[in-house]
Amino acid sequence: MRTNQTGAPLLTFLKEPSFTNEHFTLITFAKTNIVMTDKSIKTGINSLAIITMSAGLFGMLFCFPFLWAARMEDLVGAGFPFVGGSILFGTGLLTLCLYNKHSKK
Repeated sequence: MRTNQTGAPLLTFLKEPSFTNEHFTLITFAKTNIVMTDKSIKTGINSLAIITMSAGLFGMLFCFPFLWAARMEDLVGAGFPFVGGSILFGTGLLTLCLYNKHSKK
């Protein structure tokens, strides 16, 4: 097995998943199998959505004091990041809501 300078194995990704099923995907690396279950995919997407929401909230809170400035430059300079933060927060919230909703069958 080839390794890098620190001794960690170098993993090469195949172009197609080795085996795909309705419930899990088996991805084969060089002599390593990683099983991606529905739960691990859901956990990853939920984590990314929460990180996105946190980044948006931080951006909005950081820019909020500058929105009360008397100079137009400060107001415009804080307004655009505030809108960007609200977009990040909103998309993270929509991702959490839509991905975790339970459909009635």
